[in-house]
Amino acid sequence: MDAGLPAIAPLVLLLLRSTKEGLRLLVHPELHAIVLPEDFEFVKSLLRDFGLRTQLHPADLFKHLSSLEHGPLITQHVGADLSDFPHIEKQCAQFVPI
Repeated sequence: MDAGLPAIAPLVLLLLRSTKEGLRLLVHPELHAIVLPEDFEFVKSLLRDFGLRTQLHPADLFKHLSSLEHGPLITQHVGADLSDFPHIEKQCAQFVPI
């Protein structure tokens, strides 16, 4: 982890994959208040792209987003079961689908 980054950044995007529902992207409802103003338009553009890629190339998108290490969006956790991350599971109840 970069020494210049906070230990735990706010969770703004949740990517869920299941055989029943496929790939789902959920975003924090207060995204505009969390993302730095200078990054907001770029992040909005990324999220639009992710939404499209969810439909066209879900496996590739999942692989890509599971390993983000640089930029305004960084992967914090990857796991097989959301219940392994109760703090995230609780937060995602407020998130909205893209």
